[in-house]
Amino acid sequence: MAEVKNGKTLPDPSAGINHYADTDDPVHKLLSVQSVVVDPTGNRLWILDTGGIGMGPGRVRGPTVLLTGDAGSSGQGIVCGRG
Repeated sequence: MAEVKNGKTLPDPSAGINHYADTDDPVHKLLSVQSVVVDPTGNRLWILDTGGIGMGPGRVRGPTVLLTGDAGSSGQGIVCGRG
């Protein structure tokens, strides 16, 4: 997932959460973002991650929902849950 600022693509919420290797714990990574929505106030960014890679079965049980406290904060206040 990325944000475009001043014509440049920047990883959002962070480069680390966007990069997944087989040795990583998938609970704390973005694997397959399906939907990104800013709430009506414009202050919260919701991300739905299905947990699957390459249209395959999910690496973990259940989707991930991430919420940033500020849609422009690049990861401030992330809440992450799978289950």
